[in-house]
Amino acid sequence: MIADKKASKSATIAQQVSSRIRNRGRGAVFTASDFADLGTRSTIDWVLQQLTEKNSIRRLCRGVYDYPIQSRIVGVVPPSPEAVAKAITKRDGSQIQASGAYAANLLGLSEQLPAQIIFLTSSDERSIMIGKQKIILKKTTPRIMKMAGRTSGLITQAFKYLGKKSIDSEIIEQLKTNLTDKEKSQLKQDLAFPPAWIADYFRKIIT
Repeated sequence: MIADKKASKSATIAQQVSSRIRNRGRGAVFTASDFADLGTRSTIDWVLQQLTEKNSIRRLCRGVYDYPIQSRIVGVVPPSPEAVAKAITKRDGSQIQASGAYAANLLGLSEQLPAQIIFLTSSDERSIMIGKQKIILKKTTPRIMKMAGRTSGLITQAFKYLGKKSIDSEIIEQLKTNLTDKEKSQLKQDLAFPPAWIADYFRKIIT
């Protein structure tokens, strides 16, 4: 009787986990901690293992999974690097900020998608291999992380990567056009955080 109750409870938890994953949609990346409210860690780990074996979800690396996007043309689509990094840092209670060429790519200022994608973080440094792509979490200063997850942080890291000589009026006009009023307001609020030469570009974008 006790064994039957445990099996029934595990089956219910499995249904709840599966439902939550489906509701998040294809492309969602998650860890066991995203389901901590549904059951014990051992039960959640068991459920995720079962779903992985059924190919319902994919194990990306230790403790990180996704609900992969299926494409008729390319098959299973690789996960978003940002979604992977966010899932890890959410689990660890930290923050991330896209950096380097990836930051420029996200803003549409560069078509280059690097093989090594760097995120600045407030937690410990680490690297993760997702297929052939390497995701690096690099620890940085609290001052830089004050702009984490904000447009100001993304532009700061993109401009550092591009360099002062590469930032011309075309880039400024592109950002002026593409940024929302809310994003421009964020730039104004964060003028004290980036290097002075980048803050000057912030002013040009918001005027």
